[in-house]
Amino acid sequence: MSTYVGKVVRPDPDNLEVKSGGKISVEAAGGFEIASDFVKGERFHVTFPNIAAADVAKAFFVAPAPCKIISAYEIHGTACDAADTLQIEKCTSGEDAGAGDELLAAVFTLNSTANTPVSKAAVTTAAASLAAGDALLLKYKSGDGTDYAEGCITCTMEWL
Repeated sequence: MSTYVGKVVRPDPDNLEVKSGGKISVEAAGGFEIASDFVKGERFHVTFPNIAAADVAKAFFVAPAPCKIISAYEIHGTACDAADTLQIEKCTSGEDAGAGDELLAAVFTLNSTANTPVSKAAVTTAAASLAAGDALLLKYKSGDGTDYAEGCITCTMEWL
């Protein structure tokens, strides 16, 4: 078996590209092994469970490598009384919570039916991309979410 050490990326579904940083091993029989933490184009999920009103504005993910948000799901056990809305934001290193780029094309409405998952697509601009070190946080777009409880956010992400 021969081994090449480099970063494996997937520019499209039919091709692999190897750059320094990862590993690809090709066996004599033609099989191969890919070892890389961040394969370009591969999707992964980030979940922020058990969210209460006080958890908003806290970072729930820090990007270890370039990636982008594709979509997000939200569910809550207790609906808010007012028309409170929730947004996901990206904050760069040193940026204060509430000052980041908004990443969802539409907000989550927190007075929606409890225990009912809702999906939102990400914006289709460059803002959806995170550099290594950028963080995802929640923020109230409107209202204060005082009654928000038993929330969960799951984001679908993709390595760049």
